[in-house]
Amino acid sequence: MKKMYFKKLAILLFVLFFTPVYSTLKSKPKPKERRRYSLEKMRQIRELRNLAHQTDFILALCRIREERFDKK
Repeated sequence: MKKMYFKKLAILLFVLFFTPVYSTLKSKPKPKERRRYSLEKMRQIRELRNLAHQTDFILALCRIREERFDKK
């Protein structure tokens, strides 16, 4: 009775712990993705994004100022 219990436990542990290890070893390494944009294009995108955040901030300040003015 005890032998069957330990055998089932051993099989269960083997399946639980070694299956994910085997699958990660078996999986092929992914090729490095090609850069979609050139560094110059990335810099331009970053500048435009920063500008958009700044304009959003300025518009939010104007909206707050208008709301305060409307309350008075």
